[in-house]
Amino acid sequence: MSGVALTSFTNPPVWLFSTRFLFELVNTSSIPVGKGYKPSSFLYTRTRKGEGEGVFKKGIRLKDKVTIKKLTFDGDNWELIAEVQSESSPGIKYTVVILVPLDFECSCPYGQHHFNPCKHVYAVALKILEISGANVQDPVIWHYVYEGLNRLAYHKARTQRNLV
Repeated sequence: MSGVALTSFTNPPVWLFSTRFLFELVNTSSIPVGKGYKPSSFLYTRTRKGEGEGVFKKGIRLKDKVTIKKLTFDGDNWELIAEVQSESSPGIKYTVVILVPLDFECSCPYGQHHFNPCKHVYAVALKILEISGANVQDPVIWHYVYEGLNRLAYHKARTQRNLV
């Protein structure tokens, strides 16, 4: 099932998930963070060789390689499963799961070893919003997606460290 094929006629409707998802992102983007807050790179990142493309910008570019596979809900709990084509290995697809209440995971190597969102998570988040009619080129949308997912990751990492 292609991400573009999902419309408001699916059950549950993607636009409803998207609305709840955006609400969660807006709320999470305002959670206070401490001195240890180190979000993933935004549009650009500094490298030894100069300036490179940031993780979020890569996600913007990858959103057209997202395929929504499944959307389910049980009361207040939503789960969206999507696949994103690998940039470096055309035959490989990574599975991204986005949950509401807000959480995420990705099967890519970066997603398995870091708390910060990877480019695949950003791509799926932007695709969900785009399918529902949001202008995903709007810097306000970028802010909520970027800060919401990064601040969630920050608090997940802190919680994990405190449990050990």
